[in-house]
Amino acid sequence: MNINRIIISGCTDAGCTNVLSQQFTTPSELDLIFIIFYRSLYHIDRPELPSNPSLTWIAVFPILVVLVSAAALALWKRRPLKQLINSKLRNGER
Repeated sequence: MNINRIIISGCTDAGCTNVLSQQFTTPSELDLIFIIFYRSLYHIDRPELPSNPSLTWIAVFPILVVLVSAAALALWKRRPLKQLINSKLRNGER
């Protein structure tokens, strides 16, 4: 642990004033690494998921529908598009 003090300064039209703070301690770098690891391990100070799962599905379901539809469309159109490209390459067209 490190023992620190801060000088706090303030200036007005009447002049400047400096005040030395009370002593306080800060954790060492090793302590900070441990704190960060501990908080990440136990999910401390992280926002939690919404408590109502139906609200989550309202947001997620449309995205899933669009992704599945796009994948299905790509697979459905892939064969005719591939045949078209191959036929043009065989004929020498560009």
